[in-house]
Amino acid sequence: MPSPLTQHSYVAKFVDELKSENFGIHKMFNKFIYSEQSTISMGQHARHYLLPRSVPLNSNKRQQMIAGEARFDFMTVPQFALEKQITPQMLEEQIPMEYLSAKPFSRQTRESWHVAQSLTEMVRMMHREMERQGAEALLRGKIDFDGAAASIDFKRDKNNTLSVSKEWTNSSADILGDLAGLVSQIRLQGGEPNMVILGESAWNALLRNELLLKLLDNSRVFIGQVASKVNALGQVEVAKLNIHGIVMPFIVYSAQHEVEHPDGTISVKKYIDPNAVIMLDTRQDLFTFFGKPPLFDEHRLTRMNVDGAVFEAFREVGGAQSYSVGIVSRPLLFPARPNLTAVLMANGATIK
Repeated sequence: MPSPLTQHSYVAKFVDELKSENFGIHKMFNKFIYSEQSTISMGQHARHYLLPRSVPLNSNKRQQMIAGEARFDFMTVPQFALEKQITPQMLEEQIPMEYLSAKPFSRQTRESWHVAQSLTEMVRMMHREMERQGAEALLRGKIDFDGAAASIDFKRDKNNTLSVSKEWTNSSADILGDLAGLVSQIRLQGGEPNMVILGESAWNALLRNELLLKLLDNSRVFIGQVASKVNALGQVEVAKLNIHGIVMPFIVYSAQHEVEHPDGTISVKKYIDPNAVIMLDTRQDLFTFFGKPPLFDEHRLTRMNVDGAVFEAFREVGGAQSYSVGIVSRPLLFPARPNLTAVLMANGATIK
């Protein structure tokens, strides 16, 4: 019997389309390690309310992401799930492309569109959550979950979080000295840094530093300018500088996402703090945890692999002929060797 998902014509192509939904953090590493470990405990359930950028704020397509701990007789896995209910009433309403048709679409066609649209939105939302987790793991060495006392700590050496000599907005700040400190710490841990990711405020402060400007003028640290081009990842490789004998790219990362708060208000948040400076050895592996699929065969629609991320799509029948479609994943992204990353805040703030 064919999967209920593959019976829908609109679903067949959406995985390929989503491969263009690229996000930046996990693209910066050489490879993933997909672990089957299922022993991470995150404490009580944490709930995230994420809003896809492509959906109007007054839309009824908002979906809830639940991050928590799924317990079964045979295992415990960290679970990330998105779910949306499909009701009979929704299937009676016209869908967008139907307005251009000379005759109404069938119920099956409408159902097909709703399933495909829902899963597409969910995968995009899940990618944003993966990006949020990856950015938080790089900067803080741990991932916290809003709304619950849940945290995953990767035990980064506290010495890998440095303090600036002076705020970088101070024209006499020793920015090169601060960067050299990051290099030394990573080398002390057995790595060799090859990339700096920083927020817009940190980069702008760097460009205004008097000492650095003099060195840039006589090319003592300036190696090459890369054409300013904002790509789909929200990152711009702005320059290659010689820091402590190492030539490495400086990448400004300014991608952002919308967050819906419990009171219903919407705010925009950047994945990387504007003042963050993250130096790392990207030759380390990036771990992605996937527990054993907690879905039973009668509920599983398909297993999807979208640009390296694996999702289990499911369908659950509810009352009154309604049902839910959703995806489950365990995307806990973090560097396999967290001490090969060293960080500081250009404004002197404390990284907690």
